Amino acid sequence: MLALVFVFLIPTFILYNLYKGIYWFVFPQLCVIVNDIFAYLFGISFGKTPLIKLSPKKTWEGFIGGMFSTFIFAFAVSLYNR
Repeated sequence: MLALVFVFLIPTFILYNLYKGIYWFVFPQLCVIVNDIFAYLFGISFGKTPLIKLSPKKTWEGFIGGMFSTFIFAFAVSLYNR
């Protein structure tokens, strides 16, 4: 019985923890990537108002568009991951 626990149950728990760990490692990175891409696209398409003088090509429109796009992406992924 102990051999069955070692052979079947422990690898199952390890794989379950690995899957959940990879999800929480990849999900924030995907959110950052989505934010960067959509902030760029919204900034190029609708950008008029500069955000800061340090980086003159960054705009408020890009910032807000990236933020809302990230919210929508995170919400959609959370619905899919149930």
